[in-house]
Amino acid sequence: MLLDYRPELTTDPQKQQFAEQWYDENIGGTTSFAFFYFGERNPDDVGFMCYVGGAEALGIMDSEAVDIFWAICDQEWYSDATTEDAIANTFNRTADRIMTKTATKADNMRVVLIIILVIVIAAAIIYIMNKRRKQEKERNEETRRILETPLE
Repeated sequence: MLLDYRPELTTDPQKQQFAEQWYDENIGGTTSFAFFYFGERNPDDVGFMCYVGGAEALGIMDSEAVDIFWAICDQEWYSDATTEDAIANTFNRTADRIMTKTATKADNMRVVLIIILVIVIAAAIIYIMNKRRKQEKERNEETRRILETPLE
C-alpha cells in the first residue's frame, strides 16, 4: 500500500500501528503479506516502509526472507526505477530469490558420494573386463599350445 504523506502520523511506531490496524480491518487473513510505504512531506525524501503479515505468510517470509526482501528493496530503491517499479521489482526479485533452492552441505556431499560411487563402479567394471581378457588370453594360449603339440 502506497500512502501519501499523513501529517497525523509523525512517528515510525504510529505508522507501524496504522499498518497493523489497516491490515486487521481490511485483510485480516493469515496468508497475506502487506507492504506499506508512507510518503513524506517532501516527496523526494524516502518514506517509512514496513510490512504486516498473517501467520501463514510469515511462515514463508521468515526472518531470512524478510532480510532478503529489505536488501533487495534497498537496491531497487536507489536504482533508476520509479517508486511503483521499485516496489514491484522488490517483490518479484524476493519471490525469485526465496523460491530458489540453494545447495546445502548435505546436497554437496550427496553429489560427491554419487561421483565416488560412479568412479568405483567404473573401476570395478574395468577390473572385471581386464581380468576376463587375461583369462581369455590364457585359455587361447592353452588351446594354441594343445593344438600345436604333436600327437605321438
